[in-house]
Amino acid sequence: MVHQEIVLVNEYTVWENIVLGAEPVDWLGRIDRKRARQQVQAIIDRFHFALDPGAQVAEISVAARQKVEILKLLYRNVSVLILDEPTAVLTPQEIPQLFAELRELRAEGHMIIFISHRLEEVLALSDRVTVLRKGASSPPCRPPGRRAARWPSSWSVGRFSSPRGVRPSRRARWSSRLTGCAMRTAAAGCD
Repeated sequence: MVHQEIVLVNEYTVWENIVLGAEPVDWLGRIDRKRARQQVQAIIDRFHFALDPGAQVAEISVAARQKVEILKLLYRNVSVLILDEPTAVLTPQEIPQLFAELRELRAEGHMIIFISHRLEEVLALSDRVTVLRKGASSPPCRPPGRRAARWPSSWSVGRFSSPRGVRPSRRARWSSRLTGCAMRTAAAGCD
């Protein structure tokens, strides 16, 4: 999970933060710094993240730090990434780059659970959307196209209705928090 608050060791380099806790070791049990750096560079290259593995974390941008957080998970071969409000710390200019990288991760077969209060971000990125409020959730649905823009706007003002005329459960009729799930096409869900 990539938390809203970025938690990295500022005194370490990018690669040191990525491998922290899962360092490759040589036959004597010592950290194999060369192999660790090569593995991190390979992941950076594979996912096209513009990062210098030798850069000091204290000296990189907030957007780059968020990429380091994502790479920490990818280094550990996770297939599901949970991102809690990932755009909260980014400037409006950095958001499209993050979205492009997330779409690439999805194309690689990763499932991404994108949690946000920003409706436009959820709709731009998600294959499925679930609305949560006070622990209750709506049935997951595919986000509507641009022509159905009135349906999602009703989420943010309280009551929502299903585009297919299906009424949500009594507990899920009110909404305030949006959770978008960008999933693999083959994933079961809301149809």
